[in-house]
Amino acid sequence: MAKAARQKLKRADLQELAKLRIAEAKHLMDAGSFSGAYYIAGLAVECSLKACIARATEQFEFPDLDGAKESWNHDLTRLLNAAGLVAEHEKKAAINVEFNANWLIVKDWDVSSRYEKHSKAEAQNLLEAVVNTQHGVFAWIEGYW
Repeated sequence: MAKAARQKLKRADLQELAKLRIAEAKHLMDAGSFSGAYYIAGLAVECSLKACIARATEQFEFPDLDGAKESWNHDLTRLLNAAGLVAEHEKKAAINVEFNANWLIVKDWDVSSRYEKHSKAEAQNLLEAVVNTQHGVFAWIEGYW
């Protein structure tokens, strides 16, 4: 049987996936699956940053090679750069110590965490840094996607 062709991800798809991943991370946390909650919470941030990158692209525009390479990775700091949000992030971090503390937790997430065990405390810290409504990373990124 032939493999079905993958559909291209659109900005709205990435936004929906980010929200879905947050809901999944909360469910995993509640179920005591801390390693899964940690991993999925980080994926939510990755999807949200990629939605910002998608917003910045022009329809029918051929992407430059460096921009394309920077977008196709899992490093949250590199994705922040590819989304063009570094200056905005620096401004926010300079005036909001809670946001900066949350970013310092979130930026250390790595896609390889899917192969790692994480404690309840680690998962709680990451999830709270992502979803905190006043100082969380996700709420801030949503403003740019």
